[in-house]
Amino acid sequence: MFANDSTIILIKKFFVYKLMGSNLFINYSLGMMNICYKIFGIKLTNFAINNSVASIFTSGETIASMTNDVLEHEKKNIGGIAGYVVEGLAKMDYTKIDAFYEFMK
Repeated sequence: MFANDSTIILIKKFFVYKLMGSNLFINYSLGMMNICYKIFGIKLTNFAINNSVASIFTSGETIASMTNDVLEHEKKNIGGIAGYVVEGLAKMDYTKIDAFYEFMK
């Protein structure tokens, strides 16, 4: 018997939430990510992250990928709120942060 997409997503979420409850994961995940960047490079590491845990929490790294996810959800009659997060700003830009806040309201 083959699992459908919903079952696979639930199993994936279960394991990710178990990881998030692990002190080992919490304490060393950023360090391991930095080591992976040095060993495997940024593209391969980001690919692995985006296709594992990040796929549960984010819609990718660009507005285009977020838009694609919103459209896919709409096809399935799933509503939601999408926002391009300001956490990715290289420096504090209050004008952009305020604009994002107004957009999300």
